[in-house]
Amino acid sequence: MVERLPVSAAENRSLIKQIKDENIRLCWKCLALFSAECPRELVTKEIEEAAAARMRELETSQLIEVAAAEGCPLCLLLLDSLSGAEREAMREHWECSKEQIKHSKFVIKHSLYLEGELPPLLAVNYELPSLIDNKREREVKVLVQLYPASGRSLGTLPNLQGLHVLSDLEPLANHRRVDKSTSSESSWAIASEWIDDCAANHRMCAYSVATTPALPTRVIDVGLIGHIAPRLHTLTQGTSNARYVTLSHCWGSYMPLRLLKSNITSMEQGILLSQVPQTFQDAMVIARRLGVRYIWIDSLCIIQDSEEDWREQSALMGQVYFNSFCNIAAAHASDSREGCFIDRNPKLIAPVKVHLNWGPQPGAYYCVKCYFWTVNVSGKPLNRRAWVYQERLLATRTLYFGETQLYWECREKMACEAFPLQIPFQIGGTNAKVNFPLTDGGCRAASSRMQTQLASNAFKLWGRIVYAYTSGALSRESDKLIAISGIAARMREIIDDEYLAGMWRRHLAHQLLWQVRRLEKHVPRTRPLEYRAPTWSWASMIGKVEHACDIHYADHRDLTVDILDATVELSSENPFGQIKGGYLRARGSIA
Repeated sequence: MVERLPVSAAENRSLIKQIKDENIRLCWKCLALFSAECPRELVTKEIEEAAAARMRELETSQLIEVAAAEGCPLCLLLLDSLSGAEREAMREHWECSKEQIKHSKFVIKHSLYLEGELPPLLAVNYELPSLIDNKREREVKVLVQLYPASGRSLGTLPNLQGLHVLSDLEPLANHRRVDKSTSSESSWAIASEWIDDCAANHRMCAYSVATTPALPTRVIDVGLIGHIAPRLHTLTQGTSNARYVTLSHCWGSYMPLRLLKSNITSMEQGILLSQVPQTFQDAMVIARRLGVRYIWIDSLCIIQDSEEDWREQSALMGQVYFNSFCNIAAAHASDSREGCFIDRNPKLIAPVKVHLNWGPQPGAYYCVKCYFWTVNVSGKPLNRRAWVYQERLLATRTLYFGETQLYWECREKMACEAFPLQIPFQIGGTNAKVNFPLTDGGCRAASSRMQTQLASNAFKLWGRIVYAYTSGALSRESDKLIAISGIAARMREIIDDEYLAGMWRRHLAHQLLWQVRRLEKHVPRTRPLEYRAPTWSWASMIGKVEHACDIHYADHRDLTVDILDATVELSSENPFGQIKGGYLRARGSIA
């Protein structure tokens, strides 16, 4: 039923002053969505489907960036949620509408949805006409979730560890000063707190500080003071123990300074900073700030024109990240020229607080982008690389340098500058590091059909790992098994089983039921031109792999096929690396 919502000022009189104080910075559009006292002519549609389900919508021909420039914090958040291409297309469409070009009517819809005890949802919809992008009409949508600031709970949501109580955001939000750069003292103060707290108090992260690890074969010695030139440090014999950090970065189309057979000696004597791309320079600064003398960077620590060295060092890469004190991740950068640090608008860091005084749950709310962690971290250029999934999962703690702020991920906490104490579960989702059983031999069952044995649960987890890993892209398809070899090595310690081209001998019949989806809409599922795995392995395909290890019963009661034999022929001594052949023999009924 379509009707006007009743103005509830009488019932909410105590809230009227609050809403005026909280919403004083909002533009007329945002104020009209949240206030029961808004002028009725501003609202184009109001729907009440049930007592607890309501929607309010308005249309405008004003660009979001106009209200953002005038100081509306919510419109600034909405604007930041749009890509550069989307902003440019909207601006072009708006210009066309001013000139009254045919089919160029410019309309943006702002809608607020309220449904029972669920967090309110703000949606901004815009139809991009074909005359702008020369393709077809498509919808641009921005979603912002509203979470209670304090005083209420929105119940529970299920996650892999069971039911998780949703948190109030007020005590978790950043109320400190925020500076204009992620290299600032305000950013570093928060990062230092994360690192110190993790090192001192996190039981699941303690093994990385309890002992000093052996250094990798090569590291970059950056010294502990800024004026010392970095140099390549090579272990000539035996081992040397010292704390070090690692770097995760995108190579992109730009080829940074690389370690080659011809420049090993000169790099051991010293590395000119003018030859080092900005991301590497920033990572060296971060290492010194952490009080760590050594940093491992793949292109500077593996001989890039030596197949033998690459094969040897790639087999150790999982251990390199596993033993790293902290992994520095240039999350926003598409290549190493962009650096880790960025200049930013500090207003984008402080969570936007608004006051809602109509609907079933009036009160103060914080506005947060939907899919917060995905949008800001895991969906960024760095984490779209398949190699980086292993780096992220194996490193004890990772400090991400994003487009607007710093993000933190360790085995016990996810945080960011906007929520420095922790990212609430309902905003950030699950933590991949927490769910990876490095020490306890398995995770809890993700399905009631799963058996309770820890080993079986670890196999189920392997299926989720394969899905996440194959969602990333590889520059060289021949790296398919190498780039997950470190995770496979850790997994073998848990399940004590033989590894077969991305699969495990135990429960192998179940693993043959994998399926492949396209990585992108227009990229077909296919096999690479170069052999890398037998056809019965998911590693033989290009695409996102689902159901790689779905095991419902540990005793195989649901199987109608027997695996008689399976083997692979390795290309090197690394049991988790590249292979050059393999076969499988099975027995079962055809019909």
